[in-house]
Amino acid sequence: TSLVQKGVVRIKYVRMDSLQAGYDFAKYLTRKFEADNAVRENKVRQSEAYFNSKMKKYEQDVYQLTQGERAAREEELGKLQQQLMAESQELQNLAAMQNQTMSIQLEDSLVSFFKTFATDVNADLILSTNMMGSNILYINPALDVTNQALKGLNERYKKYKPSDDIEVDKKDKDK
Repeated sequence: TSLVQKGVVRIKYVRMDSLQAGYDFAKYLTRKFEADNAVRENKVRQSEAYFNSKMKKYEQDVYQLTQGERAAREEELGKLQQQLMAESQELQNLAAMQNQTMSIQLEDSLVSFFKTFATDVNADLILSTNMMGSNILYINPALDVTNQALKGLNERYKKYKPSDDIEVDKKDKDK
């Protein structure tokens, strides 16, 4: 506050798009979400395939069935369709909850890191900017601490890396 009162505020910034693209924890969360989402999508596809096979079987058999048998099969198909829609909605909700949880984890990680990092780079304020949608029209590039932050974040992440984190593949390393 004394620096603010004197009109001196030490400001630095990070390019958030670069930070998220280069932060191993953010990459891990993205890979985990994509893998979990693939499992969810596979479950829905399997359920859809089962429903479609039942529907096809019904369409093949429809003219050989009595009125009562048709009604029973149609009721069964209706229940299967409702079950499929409910399962699909539940999986979408799970994906949204996982995405929200991961966003919170990433934000907590960044906030925790930058509390200490601000001291390391002698900053009172660290802004984040993005190539798209930033309210900041100009920042002196000398104030950019993105690369230092990335190095520190990734070093810290290596110490506490989850056991289920697969190694970054060559494509990620080349980016």
